[in-house]
Amino acid sequence: MKKIYVLITFLINLFSGMTYGQSQWRFHVAFEDGTGQRDTVWLIYDSSATSGVDTSLGEGHTPLDHSRFNVWLFNQASDTTKTKAISFSAFPNHELISIDAINFTYPLIIRWDTSLFRSPILPIDTPSNRFINVAEIVNDYFWSINNDPPLQAYNMLMTDSVLAPQFNFGSRSQFPMSVLFWNNALNTIEEADTFIRVFPNPGSYILILDSPTPIQNIYIINSSNSIASSYKKVYRNSIEINVNELPSGLYTIYIQLASNMIKRLKYIKY
Repeated sequence: MKKIYVLITFLINLFSGMTYGQSQWRFHVAFEDGTGQRDTVWLIYDSSATSGVDTSLGEGHTPLDHSRFNVWLFNQASDTTKTKAISFSAFPNHELISIDAINFTYPLIIRWDTSLFRSPILPIDTPSNRFINVAEIVNDYFWSINNDPPLQAYNMLMTDSVLAPQFNFGSRSQFPMSVLFWNNALNTIEEADTFIRVFPNPGSYILILDSPTPIQNIYIINSSNSIASSYKKVYRNSIEINVNELPSGLYTIYIQLASNMIKRLKYIKY
């Protein structure tokens, strides 16, 4: 009888893991510079992850070795780290924002594992929606050489590596760069300039977004690929944003509609 109970318990745990996802999903973005030096940053889904700094999951402070090539992120305490850990409840939206680097030689090779975007151990959003169908590398260089014109970004689902040569545009270069992942129910990111009215653009003080579909979240990303401003749980068709405090420059605005479709547009602040 005891053996039967143990067997039943084992099967319940096994099928629970198959149904609801295992305890951890690990995604790497691996960098190799022109001299062969390598470093890696990680995104982790874990059932124990919190909104703070989870040192047990690798989010703690990682000192930089200034004698060699390093890539890093900033954790919630603004310390350098190589890991971002996220709770399952954050699925399907997540990102590695502002990956930076020191002591590298061009060209760089960036590698990742595309099979992980459809891993069976991803947390479940809906029974038919357990995968990542939008993944992109974001900086000015990858925006300009996008391999997926309808997406207008560098689509990580189409390949498992990319070459990043020397690139300079004003004060900007390959770093910092961001990696964005989404699960979009409509399986696309579309340009928004023919769908959502954005005016005045260019502008100085007030930015107005006008959409026929309710807007859920707004993220304004600056030229350093950092979030300059965000507005969550908007749920309005029109919103007026005070941009007077934003520095002059080129911005990318990501707009998540109530339907979960992601729209993106460029905005110039005078």
